[in-house]
Amino acid sequence: MSRFLSLRINEGRVGVVGEVIGDIGWEGFLRFDMREPEFRVLSEIYRRVGDSRVVVVLGLAAGIVDFQLGPGGAPRFWNTLLQTVSRRGFKLGSLNDVREAVFDFLKEPINARFRKTKYSRIEKFFSSDFAQYLWSKGLDYLAENPKEVWYRLAGALNNRPQQKTIVFAMKVLDLITLIVKGHYAKFPPNVSIPLDMHVARMALTSGIVEYHWTGKLASTIVEELMSRNPQVFRSAWAEVSRHVSEKIGKHISLLRLDSLVWQIGRKAYETHYIRTLAKQKIKRYLIEEVKIDPQIAEKIADTFTYRM
Repeated sequence: MSRFLSLRINEGRVGVVGEVIGDIGWEGFLRFDMREPEFRVLSEIYRRVGDSRVVVVLGLAAGIVDFQLGPGGAPRFWNTLLQTVSRRGFKLGSLNDVREAVFDFLKEPINARFRKTKYSRIEKFFSSDFAQYLWSKGLDYLAENPKEVWYRLAGALNNRPQQKTIVFAMKVLDLITLIVKGHYAKFPPNVSIPLDMHVARMALTSGIVEYHWTGKLASTIVEELMSRNPQVFRSAWAEVSRHVSEKIGKHISLLRLDSLVWQIGRKAYETHYIRTLAKQKIKRYLIEEVKIDPQIAEKIADTFTYRM
C-alpha cells in the first residue's frame, strides 16, 4: 500500500497536457470561466442587485462553505443561493441583510452535510472584521490587493492559505472582478489550484501524476491519495499551467486552469469514469457548450481520459 501511495509527476505527460490545453487560447479559458456555476449565479445576482459589495460578501461567504455537498453538487449549491436571494426580492441593502441571507442559505438541504462546521465558518466570517473589511474596502481595492484578501480570510478562519475552500473563495473574488470590471483581479502568479476530487482525479487519469495501481480508482482511493499527497497534485497542475502560459504567451493562472479541469472532471464523473462514455461526453460538452474547435475537443477528451 505504501508503494501505491507514492506518487510522482510525469514530466512527459505534463508537456502533452499543457500542449493540448494551450490550443484553446485565452478566449477558450474565458469561456470556461463563464460556464462555472458560481459565475452564472453571481452574474445574475449582480444584475439584479447592482451593488458589488453585496456580491463580494455573498460570494466569498458561499465559497468557504462550498464543500461536502449533497446530490446536485456545485450547480445545485449555487442555484440554491440564487433562490435564497430571490425569495428576498434581491433586497440586500446592508451587510446585515447579506448576513441574514447567508444564514438562510445554510438551512437549505444542499448544506445538510457538515452543517455545524459550515455555521461555524460563517460565524467567524461575519463576527471577525473580515466581512466588514470586504464591505468597507469595496471591489476596486480588493481587486487590486487580492493577496491581502486571501491571507486575511485564511487568518479569520484560522486556515492555511492553500486550503481548498480558501483558494476557491479567491477564485470567486476573481470571477466577481471579471463580472463587474471586465478583467481579473491582480493575483500573484503563485496562487494554487483549488484541489478537490475532480481536480485530483483528472491529474491521475490524464497521467500528469503517476500512481502504482492496476485496479479501479475508487473515490476512497483518490481521496486517500489527495489527502496524503496534496502538494504533488498542486505542483503537477502548476507545471501544466507554466506550459500553457508559454504556449499562449500570456500567464494562465491556476484559477483559470481549475475551471477547465473541474468541468471536464464533472463530465467524466457523470459517466462513472467509463473511458469510452467519458470521452464522448467531454467532447460533446466542449464542442456544444464551451464552443471549442472539434479537433481540439477530441484531443482534450483523449488526453484527460488517458489512464481512465
